[in-house]
Amino acid sequence: MQDNDIVRFVSHLLEATRRTGLVLSNDTVSLLSSEASQGEAPFASLKTTLLNELSFLDADLFLFFDDFHFIKDPRILDLISSLLLAPIEHLHFVISSRQQLALPVARLRALGEIREFDAAMLKFSSNEAMEFMGARIDLPLTQVQMEHLWTKTEGWIASLQMVTIAMQGLSDPEAFLRQFSGADRSIADFLVEEVLNRQTEEVQRFLLATSILDRFNSDLCNAVLERRDSSSLIDNVEDSNLFVFSLDRERNWYRYHKLFADLLRKRLVDRFPDEAAIYNRRACNWLAENDYIADAIEHAFAASEPARAGALIDEISPTLLASGQTATLRRFAERLPESVAKSLPRLQLELAWENTILWRFDEARHALKEVRSKLVDRVSGSPVYPAEEPFGKEAELFRMKLAHREFLLNVFTDDIEHSLPAAKLWIAEFGDRDKFMGSSVGGILMMLNRETYQCEHTQAHAQELRNQFIEANAIYGTVFLDTVVGSIHFARGELQLAEQAYLQSRADAIRIQSESSTLATMPSAQLAQLLYEKNNLGEARQLVENLNGHPSEFRFVDSVIARYITATRLARTDGMTGKAHDALDLATRIADRYALPRLHAHVLAERVPLLISDGLCRDAERLILDPRYKGVAAVMSFSGHVDTAKECFAIATARIAFERGERSHALKILRRWLNWTRERQCLRSSIRLAVLLACLCYRSGDKLAARRTMIDALRWGSSGGFTRSFLDEGPTVVVILEELADLTTEANVFSIAYLSFLLSAFGRQIDKKKTPPIIQMQQGESEDARGLSEREIEILQLTSTNLVTSEIAAALGLAESTVKWYWKRIFEKLGVHRRSLAVRVARMRGLIA
Repeated sequence: MQDNDIVRFVSHLLEATRRTGLVLSNDTVSLLSSEASQGEAPFASLKTTLLNELSFLDADLFLFFDDFHFIKDPRILDLISSLLLAPIEHLHFVISSRQQLALPVARLRALGEIREFDAAMLKFSSNEAMEFMGARIDLPLTQVQMEHLWTKTEGWIASLQMVTIAMQGLSDPEAFLRQFSGADRSIADFLVEEVLNRQTEEVQRFLLATSILDRFNSDLCNAVLERRDSSSLIDNVEDSNLFVFSLDRERNWYRYHKLFADLLRKRLVDRFPDEAAIYNRRACNWLAENDYIADAIEHAFAASEPARAGALIDEISPTLLASGQTATLRRFAERLPESVAKSLPRLQLELAWENTILWRFDEARHALKEVRSKLVDRVSGSPVYPAEEPFGKEAELFRMKLAHREFLLNVFTDDIEHSLPAAKLWIAEFGDRDKFMGSSVGGILMMLNRETYQCEHTQAHAQELRNQFIEANAIYGTVFLDTVVGSIHFARGELQLAEQAYLQSRADAIRIQSESSTLATMPSAQLAQLLYEKNNLGEARQLVENLNGHPSEFRFVDSVIARYITATRLARTDGMTGKAHDALDLATRIADRYALPRLHAHVLAERVPLLISDGLCRDAERLILDPRYKGVAAVMSFSGHVDTAKECFAIATARIAFERGERSHALKILRRWLNWTRERQCLRSSIRLAVLLACLCYRSGDKLAARRTMIDALRWGSSGGFTRSFLDEGPTVVVILEELADLTTEANVFSIAYLSFLLSAFGRQIDKKKTPPIIQMQQGESEDARGLSEREIEILQLTSTNLVTSEIAAALGLAESTVKWYWKRIFEKLGVHRRSLAVRVARMRGLIA
């Protein structure tokens, strides 16, 4: 049943509410629309948003649900239960069901919030039945005859109504009542037969043929019966009270009472199976031609034509996916024979998209393989995917979608090496042909570049992608994009900008869905990681704890890594080593199950220091030999593909090598990686590597090298406020920092305030009476003033030659909005608010001529 689809159910509920004239906000509609392209709208968000909307009702709203026993979807039952229990003053429900409701009836009964009417209460009494019959038949019935009818029908109103229809025009009611007493057939079957027998042959044929239709109008009936006068027949049936109900005020669409339709349909199939198939086939054709595709599919199945049903499912699959009705799409697909389903490329592409999002990677691969096998190089010489003639004019669309789906599968399965060239190929091949697919590939390409130490991006490009997501009605895409932008700032050591991006992303996710939604978990996990770095442990812990109610598998691997690594570090900070190992064990199981190399690498980088700090160096050595960490052997090479997984392996290898006495080898590894990340301005990695290298240099006896390396870390970390990267390396950091505090030869290199802040975080204080300032600050000078990028210095230099914004943008090949964005950063770093003053300060410091 199609109504067992949470998106379809909520959509119909909203439409029914709208038709009452009551005004609701568009929050739920926007949620359904914004979630469409990523699969099913998340249930928690739908429930929360709908509850919020209905709570603002200012007039009574009565919602009627008939035949509610057909609803089996637990999410719909949960939604209605929540609405029933919510203290919404103006909301009322009338629910009919032939079965015990799977709703909180007992609780509502205890609260006095429900009125129940069972079958015994609904049936007519003897007097009510006599009054009902007397008003509808011309023949007077005796008390005995009436009691006989009432006993046989048990007061069932539908049966009594059929009796009135069957007795119309009878001259001998006693003969009818004697036959009616026969016990060999059910009352319903008997009455349907009697009702039909009282109709003309034309009406009988009309009733049987149209019983296959869940709803009908005159045009549809004409098509099914191949006639032109169905409108008059519908009027005749309605005038005869033959269990037909109008569905709209204009009296265009009708339906039969469900029980009556079921009985008619059973009679049709049992006695005239060939005609039933013909009627269903005709209904399918008319409904498909008039864009009632979902209804047409049901009739194709009823006509035993799976190929026709498959073709229609293939046609409607993009629409169902786009509208979020993925439950309906899955149910349709599951009813198809496997051979038919495999032959439908459009359906396979949509199923692949949903399965990828849901981390059903094997199913996604299988679906894509089926489509891929049908694309043979006959027509196109595409560098991405070839095309085959059977796809006709849509060959280009299929190639574009296939490339997009295969690219996304690579990304979700963390295949960074192959995803990066695939993204570039897709953009080169398909460009701007589809706004949603184009913006999703563009945003992921930014993420892939960050992961491979290409941390540059322009604000203008990010804004362009954001606009494309909005134009494609995929607002949720902006959440992903801002999360990626935040991660790039984080990688570059710009914690303030990263936090702003994460907060914006999370606020948008909460606005679009809810705080507990799956969408919000993506920025929340990475925000928690950043807050941990800033030593805001309480906020980070709260965010991580809020994630515990969500499945481990959600969205991109970045968020999974952030979630479990932050949980591990928080546990270690709290002195709960066992809990830290538990978090890493869970992350390992996820990485094993889905073969995620980056997650494995980050787990290794966190597990090794845990083991070493517990004195389990041999266990750490054995761990790095585990087959799942076979990538460790390649950490020394920067040729070919290089990403953060190699960095994690390098750090783990260096730690273990140092502990087993291979100190020069360990230091060499770290120095090479430090140079690599520093050259690419990936300062988050540089800081982590520098702090570790400083500690190992100090333990090796090279205190001078340790201090110099720590100074670099302080210089890079001060502008962003990096904290845990220092604290987590332990007591050796404290020793080096205290030695630096006693020195005066490193003046004008880093901020004494930042050094003091870090020592304070360790629980130490600097004796200010004995220690002169390590940096001489100018009045009004910002402590992060030395963090200007090369681009910002270029802008300052051009401004000093009296160029205006438009001229600077043209000279640097940037958008004017991008130049303005850079100016905001320059003002923040220099602590000024005018361009002329910024130029003057830059000259005083020797940054520009």
